[in-house]
Amino acid sequence: MPILAVYMLESPPSAALVQEAMSVFEYVMIPPAIVLGLALTHLLSGAGRVVHRLAGHGSPIRLDWIHLIWIAHIFCWIVIYWWYSFTRTVDSEWSLLVFMFIIFYAVTLYLMCVVLVPSDLDEVSDFAEYFMSLRSWFFAGMILLILVDFADTALKGIDNVIGLGLGYAANKIFLLLGGIVAMRSQSRWYHSVFAIVSFVWMFLFFWLTRPIISGG
Repeated sequence: MPILAVYMLESPPSAALVQEAMSVFEYVMIPPAIVLGLALTHLLSGAGRVVHRLAGHGSPIRLDWIHLIWIAHIFCWIVIYWWYSFTRTVDSEWSLLVFMFIIFYAVTLYLMCVVLVPSDLDEVSDFAEYFMSLRSWFFAGMILLILVDFADTALKGIDNVIGLGLGYAANKIFLLLGGIVAMRSQSRWYHSVFAIVSFVWMFLFFWLTRPIISGG
């Protein structure tokens, strides 16, 4: 009998058995955790290769502070997203749609990391020119994250949307509209202001909400 037919005939494991092995939250978060881990690894390994270039091992490379701010922003975005994910442990039911939102969010973060820090740094000599040449792809990814975030929040109900407050909505709308402009703009002044305000606002929002993980 084909293996597929055997799986179709076998009864699914009981809820009690699954609960003994792992919680639903732990099971669902395995793929996103792997993707987010790869994203952080990519950023850190890229930083190491840049340090080698700056130390004289290879051709010279010019850093750009706007590019560095966005790297720090995405690094912290990943960490904060992972921290906030723990609040989902109170969810008793998970749908495939919610899981797709979560995995798509993690994959988009990973792709933004790849855009910010290329796998092959040998062809990059000036990060200011590099970032501006690929800014449309980077900010398109950020816009996708905002839209997915909005959709995921809306799926949880109107009470959840209201509970997040005006600060959440204002921050996401700012990133959404600012990202659309950044895709088209080549102004260093605009990109400087947008990068700084976005980074500072992210930390202010996180500091004001400060979710605490308790083991009790």
